[in-house]
Amino acid sequence: MSWLDYLIIASYCLAVLMIGRWYQQRNRTADDFFLGGRRMGPLPVAASLFVSWFSVISYTAIPGEVAANGPGVYVGLLAAPFALWFVGWKVIPRLRFSQTVSAYKIIEKKFGVFLGRFASALFLAMRVAWMAMIVHIASSVILSPIVFGRSNRATTWTLAVIMVGLTDCIQAAVMFGGAVAVILIAGKEVVWNGQNAPFHVDWPVLKFCDPWARASVVTAIVGSLSLGICVKTDDQMNAQRFLAVADSRQARQVLFGGFALDCLLTGLLACVGVCCLMAHGSSPVSVADDLFPRIVGAGLPVGVSGLIVAALLSAAMSSLSSGINSCVSTVASDWFQPMIARRSSQGITILATVGLGIIIFILSQIIGVIEGNLFELCYKVVNLLATPLGGLMLTALFIPRARVRMVWLGCFLCLAVVVYVTYFSGITFLLASPLGLAVQLTAAWAGRK
Repeated sequence: MSWLDYLIIASYCLAVLMIGRWYQQRNRTADDFFLGGRRMGPLPVAASLFVSWFSVISYTAIPGEVAANGPGVYVGLLAAPFALWFVGWKVIPRLRFSQTVSAYKIIEKKFGVFLGRFASALFLAMRVAWMAMIVHIASSVILSPIVFGRSNRATTWTLAVIMVGLTDCIQAAVMFGGAVAVILIAGKEVVWNGQNAPFHVDWPVLKFCDPWARASVVTAIVGSLSLGICVKTDDQMNAQRFLAVADSRQARQVLFGGFALDCLLTGLLACVGVCCLMAHGSSPVSVADDLFPRIVGAGLPVGVSGLIVAALLSAAMSSLSSGINSCVSTVASDWFQPMIARRSSQGITILATVGLGIIIFILSQIIGVIEGNLFELCYKVVNLLATPLGGLMLTALFIPRARVRMVWLGCFLCLAVVVYVTYFSGITFLLASPLGLAVQLTAAWAGRK
């Protein structure tokens, strides 16, 4: 990349840090730090929710997945209407009624402190692994580990939900701009100017229902429905955004707005994947995840590469800032404050933020041994604990009379099913979440008082 590309990246990072510093000085209470004082507008919160979902893993995984295997797994978006209805009209009102900073306080109130702490520990483990993978991918694809690590630690010090909401609006625009730039420029080169290699695809045939195939219509829909409900119900990052607005109606606007942006960018990145495939000439399963970064680094004009790198960096920084904020709110609310009642809540959050940042940095150096398609890693690693955690939240919200021992049993059975289906069975990993969730909720329902 040229000096202009690096200037664009540096200007972007400086702007985000200045905004963060300004809002950090305005925070007065832990409620301001975690929920923006519960007075934020739905539009910036929807943008924040969207870029929290759309990590740098998703931003780089979608083009590679489409280039290697086609758009078959995204048939699961057909399940979105029911998932949005269920979360918007069933989950959000119950969540807002609890009036808590940590979503896992609901589990603690229903089933006791040990199960509540276990739920928050599941969330922390899931999100720490997710953020470590983001740091690893972003540092290896975008910048050197030293530069990225420094900018991220600086972001951590200026963390606050209002700052995240405002900067996420900027980051969402940059992410969309980067995808559109690749389509217009790279697509023009390979289509209109005829500079592509002979075009050939070897995508798997998409069957209607085949549990042994990588993806089919039924397994994609059922898997997306189950995992989508679990992620949108159990994730502290989502809960914070649903609680950061005034009422349930605005929370539903946040949910629908974030999903609309998610679908739009998914479609754009799928087109990016097709452009990458046309430039390469065939379906390169082994190197599909590298095609997008290669085009960014070598196939775009001066200045545009800097814009795309800024888009990838925005996805990484936004996800990390949101994830660290949510993890810190969970640690401070569920673990430290009950034991250290006299300590300042702001002091606790700062200590937890620094400690979490150190852990994420260390894990990001170890996570390089992970192999496999980035899209599959989202299911097999990042979301491995999402289903048992989502099952705990759904049990607390909809089966409050379940016996505690049956809730524990259902959670461990769900975890066993998810791990077995994902790593040891011959059926598709898309069915791990629905099968595990069905076992967990059945055990809780059968054991109710």
